[in-house]
Amino acid sequence: NQLEPNSKIEYQSPPLFRINKEEIKKNKRSASENLIFTPSEWRFDRAVISEENNTLSILTKIKVYKEHELPKNASGLTLPLYLADLIREKDITGVKAQYEIGLEPGLKVSYL
Repeated sequence: NQLEPNSKIEYQSPPLFRINKEEIKKNKRSASENLIFTPSEWRFDRAVISEENNTLSILTKIKVYKEHELPKNASGLTLPLYLADLIREKDITGVKAQYEIGLEPGLKVSYL
């Protein structure tokens, strides 16, 4: 997953986390427990925010096989997840994200 202002010019962070079999083995303790990934943080430079570059979103990249990836917007899983309008939300300088797999899976997001 990557965070970026969503516009014609996209600024991307390094991946916040990866979900693959190695990460699942590393994070799962028992079959009855939820799988909780280590939280990741990403901060950005507010100088890049403008009327054209003002949306903070999370993108999911899905590698299907070897180097083949689903393109952005190709499935419900690869649609950008809108987080904030950075023109209105002037205090946001980053995001903390954590993914949990269990009875109520999902991405937990808080702002920095």
